[in-house]
Amino acid sequence: MGTLHGTIIDAVSGESLDAKVHVLNASGTFSHPSNSMLKRGPGTPFFFCDGSFAVEGSRGRTDVLVERGTEYEPYRTTVELPATGRVEVEIPLRRWYSPQEDAWYPGNTHIHYDEKETRP
Repeated sequence: MGTLHGTIIDAVSGESLDAKVHVLNASGTFSHPSNSMLKRGPGTPFFFCDGSFAVEGSRGRTDVLVERGTEYEPYRTTVELPATGRVEVEIPLRRWYSPQEDAWYPGNTHIHYDEKETRP
């Protein structure tokens, strides 16, 4: 099996970025690092990444989608994974909007909890 090693950076500053990543290998299977935190539930599967990742896959076309919130443009790329060896991919995410510059800050007023929880 080949290995895809990805590094996620801010396109302007070059700083490492956390992001969520979806890797679909040549056989159509979702690939992820064995120790990664995975999204649960329906929809497109992804894993959370701290700025770099390595996944194994079968030889051939490998599709990669990387997202980081609504401030950054999603990044899509396709790489040819070799039967053996390693492919390095640098993933530059471009910020299209910086809400803090307009005095906007994130918040979450919507939560889910178990109604039977005794200590929410």
